[in-house]
Formats: sequence, structure tokens, C-alpha cells
Amino acid sequence: MAEWLKDFLSKFPGWKLLLNEQPALQELIGNWYKDVQDADKQDYATLYQNLMGVVESSEWWQTNAEPIRDFHLFKAKDPASFAEQMKINNGDAQQTAFSLGGWDNSSFYGLQGSQYRDYMGHLAKEKELNGWSAEQLASRISRDAMQLENTPQSGKIFDTMESIEAYARAMVVNMPKAKIREFAHRVNSVGGMFGDDDPTTFHKDESKKMMFSTMSMEDVKSFINGLAETKFGKVTDVNGLVARGLTVSDSLQDFTGEISKFLELDPHRIDLSGFKWDDLVKGTDPDGLRFANAQDGETFAKRQSMYQMSDDFRGSVRSLSGAVAQMFGNR
Repeated sequence: MAEWLKDFLSKFPGWKLLLNEQPALQELIGNWYKDVQDADKQDYATLYQNLMGVVESSEWWQTNAEPIRDFHLFKAKDPASFAEQMKINNGDAQQTAFSLGGWDNSSFYGLQGSQYRDYMGHLAKEKELNGWSAEQLASRISRDAMQLENTPQSGKIFDTMESIEAYARAMVVNMPKAKIREFAHRVNSVGGMFGDDDPTTFHKDESKKMMFSTMSMEDVKSFINGLAETKFGKVTDVNGLVARGLTVSDSLQDFTGEISKFLELDPHRIDLSGFKWDDLVKGTDPDGLRFANAQDGETFAKRQSMYQMSDDFRGSVRSLSGAVAQMFGNR
């Protein structure tokens, strides 16, 4: 180690890592420090102010954004406080991961033990380096989790998936689980441009960038309404239904009401998205199409094998048996 550098680091020990990482900056500071007269006798504040003047004139300072400069200077000037901040950021990352998807060190991205701690440490540094807000940290975690296909079993993303799936059922359209999950991740994100798109190499900066866009629940509903319009646009004015606060399921409530009555089912548990088109829509195009009504519901219900286990069926059989008995004089 050069003599000037030994002397410099004796006064500014926290700068060692930054200078090792930035050879051009080390050379610039070296040229300045070698010309400093009687550095040991100079006031520390004045010496530090002159040092920062050299740093601020450097190409490193001019070509890096403020959060990146602050990150490296914070680490250089106050390593103890920096380490404490990393612990705080690490905790924030863990809490955010749990809040979003119930992910902890036993399930987060399938990482275990030291791998999980390494990844949280990576996010802690990224948060500080980029000056992320809590919402931006959540967006990064949401994006990474979606890329790695670890479906949440609890948390905000799980709850959003449930809401999206419920609305899709109400509009009687089928959405792939993967699409529902993607939308739920985007709803729980403020979006942003993130680097290192390859989640298997999260310790490296590959200078890759990917925009992770945000969505609102209104955006999601508009998408589902579009699917419903494509499917049922010839039967009803889907947008008109939505404008009145109604869904496609509401238009079929007489149909489901009769099914629930004859099959003794909870009407709210009948998932119309699994029904065939011919069960839900009657008539012919272009002569006229309509949604199935109460009579269609009764007919459908009585064709089902489970109808024979219902009280209505057993009552009908008993009545028929009584009528036959009377007919033949057995009563």
C-alpha cells in the first residue's frame, strides 16, 4: 500500500472500500493528498471539506445519481451507522415479504438459511443504493416473487388474487391462474424500472433493465369486463350492466336460483364459469339470444344425478307412489 494511502486511511479509515472499488477516484484523491502540506497539522473539518471538493469534481461524482453517491459515501464516512441501517433495511425487506405473500425464511423464493439472509441483504443494499421508498421496495419484492413463481398462500397478494378470481367468476369468464397472479402482483406494486432481471443471479448487476408496471383493481376489472364483452356481447350489453353496478351472474340469478333450490345448494357457491355455453345462453344467433331463465334452471337441475338425492325428488317419488296406489285401489 502506498505511503500516501496509509496516511490518508489513518485519517479517513472508512474510505478504504470506496477507493478500492473506484481506482480512478483513488488516483484523483492521491494526486491531491500528495500535495497537501502538513496534513497532520491541518484542521480535520477543513481537510475533509477539501477532500469533498476533490470528490465532487471527479467523473465518478458527475456520472452517478445522488442516491448512489450517498450510498457509497455513507458507507465510507460512517461504517457503523451504515451497518445499522442495513439491519433496518433487512428487517423492512423481511416484513414486506411476509406482508405481501406470507413469505419468510422457510419459503421465500425457495431460499433457505444463509441464501435467504444473503438475498435480504442484497435487497437492503439495493434499497439504500437506489433511495427506494417502502412502496418501491414492495414493488421490487413483488416483481421478483412473480418471476420466481412462488405463489403466495397468505398476505396482500393472496387476498388480491382472491378478489380478482371472485370478480372473474361474477362476470362468468375464465382467467388462467397465472394471469390472476400476475395482475395481483402488479396491483400490489407502484411499478418501476429494475435492474438484474435474472433472479438466479441476484448477486450480480448484469445491467439488465425491466419495467414492472403497476395496475389498479379498476384496470383489472376493465380487463375482465372486456373478456365478458367478447363472450356475452351478443347476449347483453356488458358495459351497460357494469355501469349499473351489475354483473353477468346477476343476469343469471333466476337460473342459479332454481338450480340451488332443486339441488339444495348455496346459490353463492354455484360457479357459472364452469357451465357450458348452451346451459347459460338460449336461442340462436341472429334470431335472438337470451340468458337462461328460471325454467331453464329447473330443467337443468332435474337432469343432474344429484337431484335424486334431494328432498324435492324424494317428495315427488312419494307423491307418485301414492297416486299409483290410489289408482289401483291399494289405499
